[in-house]
Amino acid sequence: MTEELSALWTQIVNVAYRAEHVIDSCLIGDGQICYHVICLSDIIEEIKLIKNEFRKIKSKEVYIRKISGNKDSSRTLLARANTSKLDEIVVGFKDVVETILDKLRGGSARRDIVTIVGMAGQGKTTLAKKIYNDPLIQYDFHISAWCCISQVYKKRKLLLDILSHIVARDTIITMTDEDLGERLWKCLKGHKYLIVIDDIWDSKAWYDIERFFPDDNNGSRIMFTSRIHDVALQVKPNSNPLHLRPLSNEESWELLEKKLLEKGDCPSHLSEVGEHIVKLCKGLPLAIVVIAGLLTRETHNKINWKQISEHLGSRLASEGYMDILELSYMHLPDHLKTCFLYFGALPEDKVISAQKLIKLWIAEGFVRRTGIKRLEDVAKEYFMDLVRRSLVIVTGRSSTGGIKTCYIHDLFRDLCLAKAKEEHFFQLVSISGGHDLPHFLLNPVNYDQYRLMVYGDWDHFVKSRPDGLRIHSLLFFAANSLNPFPCANASISFERFKHLKVLDLGSIFFGSYFPNEITVLVLLRYLEIGGKFKNVPSSIVNLKTLETLVIKSGTSIVLPAIIWKMKSLRNVDVKTDFVFVEDYNSFASLSSVEVLSTARISLSLVTMQLFGRRQQPF
Repeated sequence: MTEELSALWTQIVNVAYRAEHVIDSCLIGDGQICYHVICLSDIIEEIKLIKNEFRKIKSKEVYIRKISGNKDSSRTLLARANTSKLDEIVVGFKDVVETILDKLRGGSARRDIVTIVGMAGQGKTTLAKKIYNDPLIQYDFHISAWCCISQVYKKRKLLLDILSHIVARDTIITMTDEDLGERLWKCLKGHKYLIVIDDIWDSKAWYDIERFFPDDNNGSRIMFTSRIHDVALQVKPNSNPLHLRPLSNEESWELLEKKLLEKGDCPSHLSEVGEHIVKLCKGLPLAIVVIAGLLTRETHNKINWKQISEHLGSRLASEGYMDILELSYMHLPDHLKTCFLYFGALPEDKVISAQKLIKLWIAEGFVRRTGIKRLEDVAKEYFMDLVRRSLVIVTGRSSTGGIKTCYIHDLFRDLCLAKAKEEHFFQLVSISGGHDLPHFLLNPVNYDQYRLMVYGDWDHFVKSRPDGLRIHSLLFFAANSLNPFPCANASISFERFKHLKVLDLGSIFFGSYFPNEITVLVLLRYLEIGGKFKNVPSSIVNLKTLETLVIKSGTSIVLPAIIWKMKSLRNVDVKTDFVFVEDYNSFASLSSVEVLSTARISLSLVTMQLFGRRQQPF
C-alpha cells in the first residue's frame, strides 16, 4: 500500500511540475500556443486518471484497516524496537534529571504535568526511563505506569497499556473504552501516582483521557515526552517544557566509551579516530549508540574505524535507524514537508541564514498566503514550527533575541536527501574540473528535474553546456564559500534556463561586470549574485516578477533609480560597504520594497528614510 501511494505521489508531483512548466512557457512566449493547449489537455486527462487511481487505493486502504484491527504500523514498531536499544546507558543531562526529580517529588500538591521535549534520538525516552526507575521515585509514588503512544492515536490501547501496570490485563481486555476509563479512575483515586506517557504527538491523546486521572491534592504527577514543543504547551499551557540539548563532545565520547566497554575496553590507539567519530555525531545519542554497535563488530583496526567515519550517514541508514527519524517527517503537514526537505539541498556542515531560507521558501512557492499576513510573517511561522518540532536547531541569535542562523543534524539531512530523491524534489550534482572535460564538450549535459543544486566548479559547469529548460530553481555552491569562487569570462547561456524562478550564484565571483544575460530570466523571483561590479544595469527592470535581490559586491556599487519602480521587488540586500543611488528623488516611489539592507547609503536623507527598513533577524 505504501509503495502504491509513493508511486502515485511521484506521478502527482511530476504532473504538477509539467503543468506549471507549460503555463510558464505561455507566459514567456516559449513555443506555439496551440502546442501548449494540447499539453494542458493531456495533463487534465492524466489528472483524472490519477484521481481514479487514488480512489481505488483509498478504498483498498479502508478495507485493509477493517480486517487488520487496531495494530501499530510496522514502521512504528520498528522505530520502538530500535529506540529501546538506547535504554541501557544515560550520559549527561544531570541538570535536567535534577530539575525533573524536583518537579516530581516537590512543588505543588496538585496533580501536575512535566514534559521533556527533544528531537528524535536525543534520549528523551532513555532519560524518562532512568527517572521512572529511580528507587526514590518508585518509593514516593504508590502507583506508577508507563505507556507509549503511536503516531496514530488509539484511546483504547492507551487505557489498556496504563491499566495493565495496575491490574491483570486479562481481567480488563473485554471492557468498553468508557469502562476502562472508569476502572482507571477508581484504581488511581486516593493514591499518589506517576504516569509516564512516552512520545506523544497530539494533545488530543491527553484531552481524551485527562478526566480519568483524579487530582486528590497528594502530589500525583504525569510525565510526557514529545518531539513537538507545541504539544507540550497544549497539555500544560503557560509552562516551560524541559528541552534536551545535544551532548557535548566530552559527553559524547563518554557515551561511546561506555557502550564499547560492554564488549571490552577501547584501545588507546583508537581514541583519536573514536573522538573524531563522536564529533561527527554532533551530540545525538542515537547516532553514538548506533556507531558503537558498528564499531564493536569491527576488529580493533584503525583503518576499519576510519572507513566507518568516512561513511557515517550510509552506515547509520543501513542499520535501520532512519525509521526513528522518518516518523518526525511523516508527521509533518504537507506545507512543512517541502520546507524541511529544502534543508537537504543546502551545504552540509554549514550554518544557514534563517532570513535567506525563508526568502527562498517564498520564491519557491512553498509559503501560502494567510489572510492579510505578509508572506515573510507566514514563512517565519513555518520556520518556528519546524524549530518547535525539534527538527531545526537554532545556532545564532541577535542581541535582541531574534533568530539569525540555524542548522539540521546530519542524520536529518541524510533523511532529506533520501526523501528528495524518492519524491524527485531536487537534483544534487557535484561538478569539478578534470580529464573528462572533452567528453562534456561533445555531449551537452541535460538537466530535467525541477530544482538543481550544483556543488563545485562554475567554469566547468558552464563549459559542459548545461541545458536546463525544465529547471525552475538553480542554486550553485562553490567548494569554498568563505572565499567566493573566481570564475573566468565563461558565461552560461541563460537562454537554456529561461524558466528559472530561483537563481542563487552568491558563491560565484563574476568580476567587474554584472552578467547581463541574467536579465532574460523574466520569471525570476529570487536572485543572489556576487562580484566586483560597480553597477547594476537598468535592464534588471526586465525581471518583472523579482521579489528578492541579494548582491555581494567587493566594491561600492551604484543601483539604478529604475529598480525602485519594480512592483514585485520586496527585499533588496546589498552586501557591500557603500551603496550609491543614481537619483535619490526616485525614493519617493519606493512603495513596494519592504526591506533594504546594506552597510551605508550615500545620501543621509536616504539613510533616514530607510533606517526603519533595515533587515532584522526574527
